Formats: sequence, C-alpha cells, structure tokens
Amino acid sequence: MIKHFFAAITGNVISLVGTLLIALSLLFIGALLIMQAMGFEGGAYLGIITFVVLPMGFLLGVFIVPLGIWLQKRRDAKAAAEGRAIGHLPVVDLNRESTRGVLLGFVALSVPIIALSAGLTFKAVHYMDSTEFCGTAATR
Repeated sequence: MIKHFFAAITGNVISLVGTLLIALSLLFIGALLIMQAMGFEGGAYLGIITFVVLPMGFLLGVFIVPLGIWLQKRRDAKAAAEGRAIGHLPVVDLNRESTRGVLLGFVALSVPIIALSAGLTFKAVHYMDSTEFCGTAATR
C-alpha cells in the first residue's frame, strides 16, 4: 500500500515536482518556526515568508500532485489504447560518460549559483531590515 502511494506521487515529473514542493515547504516552515521559537527576530518579512509564501508553496504542491497523477493516468490509458509501451520517468544511465558529464556540469554550476543566491538573499534581507529601507524605500 505505502509502496504504491510513493510510486504514485513520484511516478511522473509533475507529481514529483509537487512532492518536492510540499517537502521543501514543510522543511522550511519547520526550520523557521524553530528559529522563531529560539528567539530569532527576522522582522515582518520573515513572518510573511513563514506564514504566507511557504504555505502557498505547500498548497500549490498539494494541488500539483493529484494533477500529475491524473495526467499520467490519461497518458497511460491513451498509450495502452494505441498499443504502445507505458513508461513513466526517463532512464538515467550513469554508466554512460555523456550522462555523467552532464550531471557533473549541472552540479558544478549549481553550487556557485546556490552560494551566490544565498549571499544575495542575505544582503536583501539585511537591507530590508535597515532604517534606510523602512524610512525611504517602503514609502515611495
């Protein structure tokens, strides 16, 4: 039963994206709530992210998962009616050198992009908590 459930929610790309969106939203909500319980004050914007943006991402994921399952069932029924083989996710063969190269390139490019995004996010939050932003930029 549980094996079939996990296969259904990760059996196609759309449902997999929805599942990841749900899991990441819950993880970030939990982490931010723990940080706030420990006394971290992030200002009003942290509250907006914790209680508005991340729950919207969670609900979007909850909507996307059944949509992906429904679309996959339609695709499978159409393929079966035409006599074609039913496939779900693409096969990634890491024994092929070209596949390994693409994966290595993706990881090599992702790490600096994530680091840069984290730094920029920190600077943006730091600026939004400044008196300059609250006094001038927010009132324009």
